[in-house]
Amino acid sequence: MKRLVTLILLAALLLAGCSSGGYEADGVCLTVDWEQCQIGDGQNVYNFTWERSGDDEKVFITYPNDTQYCVHAANGTVMGLSANHPGDISEYISPETLYAAINDQRPATALEFQGFDGYDIIMFIIAGILIVFGIYLVTAPDGAWHILDGWRVENGTPSRKALAVMIFRGACIIAAGIFLIASVMIGAFR
Repeated sequence: MKRLVTLILLAALLLAGCSSGGYEADGVCLTVDWEQCQIGDGQNVYNFTWERSGDDEKVFITYPNDTQYCVHAANGTVMGLSANHPGDISEYISPETLYAAINDQRPATALEFQGFDGYDIIMFIIAGILIVFGIYLVTAPDGAWHILDGWRVENGTPSRKALAVMIFRGACIIAAGIFLIASVMIGAFR
């Protein structure tokens, strides 16, 4: 019984460490205020600005002693640091940890349309060809059978099963074209 109570109290202490929804690092709970562009550790307040260009981002962190660091990151991974106003930050939290807290507490952003490149245009053309071909197979299975399979049989006529297979092929090809268009469209939003 004593072990159970001890485990429950220990779990409560661990959960209470950063229960406010902050980011816990090295036993310190970091809270990010995106409206004020500040991050706090309970003792110190760090100001930051955040700039994003595509997948690359820069976070400028100003320490309480006016030392400023720029964290260069790509897709949430720190790529490098640079100090704009160098100073001693040994008593403060590292810029990488502050960036991790900022990145973790980042509010959800809306997807932005990034445009289409040459590859996307080619995929649209291929999808269009697939859809047109699929529509032909569905709407004229008899003619499609004569073009695709009829040359194998001299003076042959398609059976009902052959026509059903032709319609099924057409439906699958149309679905593939629509899927290709949808994947290109989704890829254009980042």
